[in-house]
Amino acid sequence: MRLLVTRPVADAKALADKLEAVGHSVICAPVMEIVAKPEAAPELTNVKGLAFTSANGVRAFEPFASVALHLPAYAVGMQTAAALAGIGFSNVRIGDGDVVSLANIITDECPDGPILHISGRDQSGDLAATLKAAGCAARRAVLYEARAATSLPPAAVAALRNKALDGIILYSKRSAEIFYRLASVASVDASVPQAFCLSAGVGDIARAAGAPTHVARFPDDAHMFDCIDAAADS
Repeated sequence: MRLLVTRPVADAKALADKLEAVGHSVICAPVMEIVAKPEAAPELTNVKGLAFTSANGVRAFEPFASVALHLPAYAVGMQTAAALAGIGFSNVRIGDGDVVSLANIITDECPDGPILHISGRDQSGDLAATLKAAGCAARRAVLYEARAATSLPPAAVAALRNKALDGIILYSKRSAEIFYRLASVASVDASVPQAFCLSAGVGDIARAAGAPTHVARFPDDAHMFDCIDAAADS
């Protein structure tokens, strides 16, 4: 299939490599740029655990990780857990790919001390507030910003205009909103290609834009690939 990947640069390249390895043709069109805030060093005093809701948070935390590798780390899903293992964390608990399941894992253990949520400026759901409401001390450290792109790459615009795409891959509600807005700004019809969405919330945005929509059964790469394969075989 001819696919457009909208993830930020680091994630887009990794995903594109996997897709091309199984025969798909890929154009990368990152709709967000991840910008670290190295001046925002996290306060780790008395912290009893770290929570990560994306691999971007792991990358932003890496410069500070050496003094925190003894702490338990809570990852929203398998990809975030793999990123944590890659920078040296060995005690990693893994959620089911969403903030609710991550909060449940943390509250089940509820360490005797604060959990520090490493996050971006914009977040889907307030993990720290959820934990505090459940009786677990928690706070948030904003270590990066996901800045919206101001336009789609020329290759993406041309492919949309020429109806040369079979699908758009969308991993978050915010990236879906940005993508369809930028397509409108470029005066191209983005409702023709199928939308392959990581969650039902993402699917709602694609559906509202008029796109034929498929939602992965579980929010990870493997189930996204299954979703794409099922559409290709239909």
